[in-house]
Amino acid sequence: MDKATIELADQILRSYYFEPGPTRANRNSDRILPGFRGAPMQFDFPIFVDLPSIIVAGVMLRKMMPNEFGSIPLEKATDFILSSVNTNIASFFEQRPPVEITDNYLNAIEKSERAKFHLFFQNTLTTGLPKQTFAFPLSRISVVSNYTGINFYILGGDDIEGTNPQSSLERFKANRSINGWIGCTSTFPENAQKIKRIVLGAMSLRLPYIERTRKTLSEPANGFVTHNPLGWSSSREHMPPIGYDISITEDDRWWLEKIDRLTQAAGKPSRHLRKALEYFYLGWFLEANERVAFNFMTLYAVFDQGTHKMAEELKRVISTDLEHAFDDVRLKDILNLRNQFLHGGSPDIYDSSLYDCYIRIYKCDPIVDIEYLTASCLRRLVFGANFKMQTNPYETEIQKLKNRGLLPTQPSQQTIIQES
Repeated sequence: MDKATIELADQILRSYYFEPGPTRANRNSDRILPGFRGAPMQFDFPIFVDLPSIIVAGVMLRKMMPNEFGSIPLEKATDFILSSVNTNIASFFEQRPPVEITDNYLNAIEKSERAKFHLFFQNTLTTGLPKQTFAFPLSRISVVSNYTGINFYILGGDDIEGTNPQSSLERFKANRSINGWIGCTSTFPENAQKIKRIVLGAMSLRLPYIERTRKTLSEPANGFVTHNPLGWSSSREHMPPIGYDISITEDDRWWLEKIDRLTQAAGKPSRHLRKALEYFYLGWFLEANERVAFNFMTLYAVFDQGTHKMAEELKRVISTDLEHAFDDVRLKDILNLRNQFLHGGSPDIYDSSLYDCYIRIYKCDPIVDIEYLTASCLRRLVFGANFKMQTNPYETEIQKLKNRGLLPTQPSQQTIIQES
């Protein structure tokens, strides 16, 4: 048995006491006689949990099993421990411990019973984590070809059906505009939500700047479905109300597989990319000036690591990977604006004196430059050089308007790089 499991099991025993105390909660009220789970009588066994100590156990559990417990609230981790242990804890002691025992369980338990408890908790961690499948409804997606990967799946809107028109799933679907689903199997909904954020953050890069950020007045699908057993829960919407669908066809399988591998890949570079995609996803829902902070956090997550500084790494990726020439002074001005914005000089970028100065010098909104830099770097680092943005479905109509002189034929802003 590994050392971490033993230390965690001992911390749990250290959290249980035979008598009340100022930071201890009585856990005996919901206990029944061990071995007779159907008996209506309560079992008179002193079970008091020291709350600060069990919180430490929850922190240890999160560290020991980050994939399962690292993304959930600490309260859920401690609840898992308590629900797993409380029912059986009395079986490791005499049914009526001596009155004079006032110490915690770790100091009172027999050596042989302590070893049994270690084994019991090890088995709890390996077999006591039931998994469920979660499906999140998406409004702005067009699924021509379903994708079923190792860590997530994408289905069309009608590919998840209830058993009858009156089922809870069909009632859930009836109140939402659902064009597709993204789902995965996980121990807790918070873990599934994290995978969803990473995948959708990456998928949003399929859209160019305008299509990705322009919002409508529609109400995207919210809530999510839980399978085995079937049910649904409330949540915020999973995509912002953009006006363009992200298309999924068979030709997109190769870059979906890249995201699939990334969601569980080991190593620091992969972890940094996952964090960056989550920041990028969270900023997707916000207005332009509010997204600036999340775009900078995205760049920091992937570039500002260890001895590498963000500016140096950003220059390297732009010049080497993206093969773009750029103005060093202009990039420095962006970073100066970042310093003022993120260090308390200007809560809103529109209030910054550097914001107006940047526009006058470079004939471009720095918000757009920051968007281009962030999205382009992420595309190259996540997908590689062969990844292409999705074309605007209204490109033909837009070109006709340009030909008639109703729309400009040249870009209105001189951006620091071309989005790629």
